Amino acid sequence: MLKRNKNGFTLVELLVVIGIIALLISILLPALNKARIAAYTTACMSNQRQILLAIQMYANDDKGNYPADRVLLPNPNNLATTANFEWFTKPFVGKYMATQTDLPHYTTSKIFFCPATDFTTSATQPRLYGGNLGIGYNCHPDARLWKPDRSSPGRPPAKLGTIREPSQMLVLADVGAGTTLGTANNNRWVQSYNGSGAATLSTTYATNPAFEAMSYRHGLRGNVGFADGHVETFAARDRDNNLLNTHRDVGLDDAIDRNQVRFIAK
Repeated sequence: MLKRNKNGFTLVELLVVIGIIALLISILLPALNKARIAAYTTACMSNQRQILLAIQMYANDDKGNYPADRVLLPNPNNLATTANFEWFTKPFVGKYMATQTDLPHYTTSKIFFCPATDFTTSATQPRLYGGNLGIGYNCHPDARLWKPDRSSPGRPPAKLGTIREPSQMLVLADVGAGTTLGTANNNRWVQSYNGSGAATLSTTYATNPAFEAMSYRHGLRGNVGFADGHVETFAARDRDNNLLNTHRDVGLDDAIDRNQVRFIAK
């Protein structure tokens, strides 16, 4: 008769241990995933609050004017040309967020990003982050935060302190995160919903819902920052909203339809 090796485990014992470990993992993973989502949601809300404060600081220094979504300025890489400097770059809100670069499309501050998105960096300068923020500034053509209302020529832009009910006025929102470095879409919010594919909100302004509409990436929830500086979370109605970003009458769109949230300054 063979004697059992008392210093080892039998195959059955190993399988039992492996089964117990697998069971524990299956129990713990959902809880860990919820904790991760909650952490990202809280961090994103904190980032949006800091961005809103920086926007208010910019407006205080610019006679109450909100920053433009982007402006053509001399390109530091080639002074004979111009380049688009987005609202988060150093000439605008970036200078209140310790952004160290003067280049267009880039920032050195991670606060501008939703932490649930991937950071896009420069291939030659890893400390430079591209415009794939996942947090969008309200750049709807009729919002009047950054230029006169296109649908009513002559109406002046809204200014800090003149917006009625600022607790309802959308300034920032989680938006779809694209993959193209330096694009201007995935740092802007321009629509509540307009279906799938590109759409035109005015005679000259085309939009892309994949980048510029609400994204419910935080466990089917999305964060929105308002003109008074507070941030709220809105829930999507079903899982498809997390994948497609844009569905009518859900989450933020539903709140807009009920006049609880507005994106056009009055």
